[in-house]
Amino acid sequence: MASAKGIAITAAIVVGVIGASMLVWFGPQGEPNAANSGRDVTADNINSFRNDEAFGSIYTRHQNLGAEVEFEYDKWKAGDVDSSQMLRTVADAKADVAEMIGALAAARPPEEWQASFGHYGGALDSYSSYLDEMDMIVRASDRNPDEANLDTYRQNSEEQVELAASAIPVSPVSFN
Repeated sequence: MASAKGIAITAAIVVGVIGASMLVWFGPQGEPNAANSGRDVTADNINSFRNDEAFGSIYTRHQNLGAEVEFEYDKWKAGDVDSSQMLRTVADAKADVAEMIGALAAARPPEEWQASFGHYGGALDSYSSYLDEMDMIVRASDRNPDEANLDTYRQNSEEQVELAASAIPVSPVSFN
């Protein structure tokens, strides 16, 4: 006859094995090109990504960077961030943009993706000019500046992003 202690130990082992099996079963099953998941696209690795992944990664980084810079700039204009912090934000953003431009320059996309990558390079060039203009405004310590040039660079960048997105090749859907 089995003792209560033996039954409890056996039950604990069974529960542990079943629980571990379920964790493995319900855990991540992988995804396309999983080797690149979570990595930023750089000049060194851009060609290890699928074209849509590389484009999407750069697009996302650019949009997140733009939101962060705008947020900090608005705080700077309101006097909530000092000029030295704002200049660091702009310098960091310039470095990120330069890295993204370098990645696009190193890319070897097929012909159908070249227009999209080219337009996005133009978008990043305009955004870099936008950051240069912002740097000049912050260095002038003018918290109520004429932002006409800033707006022009931002608009040029956004237009190039739209051109890049519209140039993304679309494969026809097959229902066979």
